[in-house]
Amino acid sequence: MTTDNANCEMCNKWYLVEDMCLGLNDICYGTEKNINKFEKKHSVDIGNYFCSDCASKSLKEIENDNR
Repeated sequence: MTTDNANCEMCNKWYLVEDMCLGLNDICYGTEKNINKFEKKHSVDIGNYFCSDCASKSLKEIENDNR
């Protein structure tokens, strides 16, 4: 069992690694354009760790951005 911690890419809070999502790009159905736009807007890398709450919100924003 690991006790490693990581901070969430979006909210910067520390969580146990095992309770976080790593690499939203592996599960995201948004376009590359929307992903790039999201990363630039929030100054984040979706390949890093996200807490579950931020992961859900981020995926929703990326996948629903049709502008």
